[in-house]
Amino acid sequence: MNIETLNSLLLILAIIPLIANVVLLVKVRNLKTEILASHEKTLGLVAFLRKQRSRKAILKSKQALVEKTVNNSTVAVENIHQSISDAAFNTINNLSSTDKTKTRNRKLRDLHDQTSSDVYKSVKVVNKQLGVITEALLSTRKPTRLTPTEKTSQTIHNINEERSKRLLPKRK
Repeated sequence: MNIETLNSLLLILAIIPLIANVVLLVKVRNLKTEILASHEKTLGLVAFLRKQRSRKAILKSKQALVEKTVNNSTVAVENIHQSISDAAFNTINNLSSTDKTKTRNRKLRDLHDQTSSDVYKSVKVVNKQLGVITEALLSTRKPTRLTPTEKTSQTIHNINEERSKRLLPKRK
């Protein structure tokens, strides 16, 4: 072999790793771009999930506040109603001249107090049950329609399948 042939061979052998490095550099840059895009999507998903959790927490706190307000209002109305009825029945009792009228007044008062107590208890029970139902609805995890998270999850699944296909060795 002559020197020119050796020089050409050395030049080719030196250029081959350089070309391989350039090809690898291009592939690394493309992978970096894909990784950054995936990272941005992941951050978007995390932000979306945090926002959803925050919305649910706000709704749950509002639900609890409404339930407490209805209960407190019911107690207040019941107390005012009881005060008014006590005054009315006491006045009737004081104006009654016979024992028979006072006895009827007492029976009517007992019936009124029992009925109104039952009504206010019913309102409180219904309020509590509505609170439980609302809390259960807010706590469910099954979405009724395809959410943005599910759409993105499907996209991520498709991307991962494509990556795994690229990474698997090709069989001949």
